[in-house]
Amino acid sequence: MGLLVGGSERAGRLTQKRNRLEALKKRLIAQNTDIHYVVGLRESEIAGSKYDLEHQNELDRLSNLTKLLDSKKAVMVALLDSEIASLGIQIIAEINASKNEV
Repeated sequence: MGLLVGGSERAGRLTQKRNRLEALKKRLIAQNTDIHYVVGLRESEIAGSKYDLEHQNELDRLSNLTKLLDSKKAVMVALLDSEIASLGIQIIAEINASKNEV
């Protein structure tokens, strides 16, 4: 009986860990990685191609940063998926092991 309880406890801890990772993944997916560039009144009054080019460069850098954030987010979600799947296998193994030991 003690082995069954021990196995159940281990499976319970693994399930809790998996649930925490699933919640983290859900929050990560919900995070918005868009970066909004807001032009102030003074900046919009500046005229000239030099400033237009600088403004475009800033927009390009922000776009690249958004793409980088999206890429990192995708990698993190994939890693979480892998860990969640691994925990699922471990949970099943713990449950089966505790049944076999009784």
